[in-house]
Amino acid sequence: MNNPFMLQLRLRWKLILANRKLTFIMVFLPILLSFSVSFVFRDYSAIDRIPVAIIDQDRTDQSRKLLEKLEHLESLDVERLESSQALSKLNNNQIEAILQSNLVMKL
Repeated sequence: MNNPFMLQLRLRWKLILANRKLTFIMVFLPILLSFSVSFVFRDYSAIDRIPVAIIDQDRTDQSRKLLEKLEHLESLDVERLESSQALSKLNNNQIEAILQSNLVMKL
């Protein structure tokens, strides 16, 4: 085993394993971090679709097309509501956000 790379690798590992703090940092800390991150995000897959309300104040063809595209997104559960209904559902935590379409530009 006269390979200089392997000799250096063995020497480095001996130095790392000789120091307990360095061993902990190099070996156990990444394992600990991976378990803690997986613990935090374990229920992330339970969120399939985010419930949102859409208020179409514009009522133009452009806003309808935009809203149809939003309704076809797999990540959103879109519900078309009036302003008061949307605010009520938001206050009751039944939806996560309210999207308003005000596409009319006044020149």
